[in-house]
Amino acid sequence: MLGLLRRTLLGLSVCFLLACSNGYEETELCFIGDSITELWDLDYYFPEFSIVKISKSGAKVQDALGWNIASCEGRKTVVLIGTNDIGYVNTDNKKIKETVEDRYVEMLKKVPYESVVVVSILPRNLHDRQDEGVNKFIESFNQGLKDRVVRDVENGSFVDVFSFFLDDGYEIKKELFNDGLHPSPAGYEVLSNELKKFL
Repeated sequence: MLGLLRRTLLGLSVCFLLACSNGYEETELCFIGDSITELWDLDYYFPEFSIVKISKSGAKVQDALGWNIASCEGRKTVVLIGTNDIGYVNTDNKKIKETVEDRYVEMLKKVPYESVVVVSILPRNLHDRQDEGVNKFIESFNQGLKDRVVRDVENGSFVDVFSFFLDDGYEIKKELFNDGLHPSPAGYEVLSNELKKFL
């Protein structure tokens, strides 16, 4: 009887330890990005997660190719980068899109993630100096990037938040931005809530 009780307690202890271990892994997130990620108060918006942030203001996808991203190993990873690569272009330049898409997929394949969630590039109108062509280009780029992530990235998914930040006529929702590029607190709230649906 005592032996049976010991084995039962041992089995329960092992199950508890495994459950705790799995729960801990699921609460780790790694974020990779540019200034939009840099300014994102991840501890505030994702208090239930242990966060690793690898970001740099002004970074392009090609810059991230050279970053040490070993700290993402085994973690669910969120990537939001690319606005500095294409955000100033207001024409549908196929070569630019394909080059950035290729670099993006190359970068994602180097990240030692458990799974990866790519967040679409946000629309923009930096300091009210850009026309709607920029956002049409970004929309087109996001569609191409989504197709590539779904097709070419193992355990990859794509969160398209682009439309949540747009008003009619490809104009940005100004209340969701501080300067037409970086989200306001209300913008980060929208971004965080949409991302949580994929975590």
